[in-house]
Amino acid sequence: GRAPLLRPPRREEVRGAGVVAGAIWSGRRLRMATVVDSEKRGALAIDAAELGTWRWDMAANEFSGCSRFCTLLGLQNPPSGEASWSADRIIAQIEPSHRAAVTSFGLTCLESGKSSSVEFLIQSDDRGEYWLRAAGRAEGPSSRSQVIHGVLADIDIPRRAEAERNIAIRITEMPEAD
Repeated sequence: GRAPLLRPPRREEVRGAGVVAGAIWSGRRLRMATVVDSEKRGALAIDAAELGTWRWDMAANEFSGCSRFCTLLGLQNPPSGEASWSADRIIAQIEPSHRAAVTSFGLTCLESGKSSSVEFLIQSDDRGEYWLRAAGRAEGPSSRSQVIHGVLADIDIPRRAEAERNIAIRITEMPEAD
C-alpha cells in the first residue's frame, strides 16, 4: 500500500466549504447577538426595577456591587462601575438583629445551589431605618461554589404598608370596652 495521492480541491468543494464556514460563522454571530440582546434586556429590567446587583465571594469575604447597591446600603457610590468591600463592612450596615439571617441566607444559597432571599433592616444617617430584600443564587455547582450573585431591592414602602394594615386589622378586631 502506497499512500493516496493528494489532489487540489475542486472548485465546487471549495465553494461548498465556504458555504458551510459562512453558515457556521453566521450562526455564531446570531448567537452572540442574541446573548448581547438578552444582556441588554436584563440590564434594562434591573434598572427599571431599581435593583442593585451584587456579588458575594464568601471564600474571599468580599462583596462587590453596582452604584444602586451602594445607594441602597447607604455606602459611598463608586466613581464608575462596581466597587468592592469586605463582607464584614457590608454586614455591619445591617441592623444587628438581622445579621444572622443574612449570613444564613448566604450559606443556604451555597449549600442548596438554589435561589433564596432574605429581608432585613438597614439603619442609615440620611434615611433612618428601612427594609431591603436580597435575592441570590450560588454560581456553579453547590459543591464547589463560594460565590453568590444577586439583586437588592428597597421594600420599605410595602413592608410599612403591611405593618399599618396589620395594626388596623388588630384595632378593628379588639373587643369594645363597655
